[in-house]
Amino acid sequence: MASSRLRVGFLFCAAALVSLSVSAQAPRYIAGQEDYLAPELRAKVERLKGDAARKRTDNGNVLERATVIWDWANCPENSIQSL
Repeated sequence: MASSRLRVGFLFCAAALVSLSVSAQAPRYIAGQEDYLAPELRAKVERLKGDAARKRTDNGNVLERATVIWDWANCPENSIQSL
């Protein structure tokens, strides 16, 4: 059990660090302008931002949040729209 929590914590921290480094270099999203993310991924990212502002990350939501962060940081070429 502790090993599983440690692994999840490590994965979340790694994803958060990747996300921070990517977001520092990525263009900022401004509503109404052309977005670099596909609409589905943008919706997940915006939902994550709102959820994170309301509730801290815990054992119940860490995997879902880490998955969104991972997808955001590593979005496949077909989800990136032209800048």
